[in-house]
This record gives sequence, C-alpha cells and structure tokens, in this order.
Amino acid sequence: MHEKRRELGQLYKEAAPPLLRKYIFAAAAEKYGDPLGPSYETLRKKKTCVQIIESASRPIENLDDRLTLDGFRKWYITYENTHSAGEEYDEHQGNH
Repeated sequence: MHEKRRELGQLYKEAAPPLLRKYIFAAAAEKYGDPLGPSYETLRKKKTCVQIIESASRPIENLDDRLTLDGFRKWYITYENTHSAGEEYDEHQGNH
C-alpha cells in the first residue's frame, strides 16, 4: 500500500510544469533525503502506524510554508548555474 502512496505522489509531482516539478523534487529531496518524500520505512522510525495514517489523512495546512518563492529563487539560481555549466539535473535523484 505504501508503494501506491509513493506512486500517486510521483504522479502528482510530475503533473506540475517542468521547472516547478524540478523544484518540487529538489525541495523534497532536501527535506527528506528522497525526491518523492519520506518512505514508509523512514516514517516508521519516528511514528507509529496510527500516527502515519492520521497525518496522511490530513491535507497540508499551508503549502506556501513548504514551497516558497524565496526557496524557489535560491534553488533556481543554483539550478541555472549548474545547468548552464552543462550538468544535467536529475529531478528523481534531487542532485546534479
């Protein structure tokens, strides 16, 4: 079941416009160490199954706190500097 959750998360992330999608994957990789967000195994290290289910059933209160314009600006400057240098950005790995 948790693999389906990750597949659905990836599907929604990939529906974003290309540049925004790259930022979303990078932000998730920076926060969770994984461009798709935390895995079930990672969550279980800190939460009970009930806590995971409860948090998954609630929407994010304010997505603006996670994906900010300032965060996008900082990411974009780094992205442009490495991208213009000929390095390819791998959005699924969250690195260059």
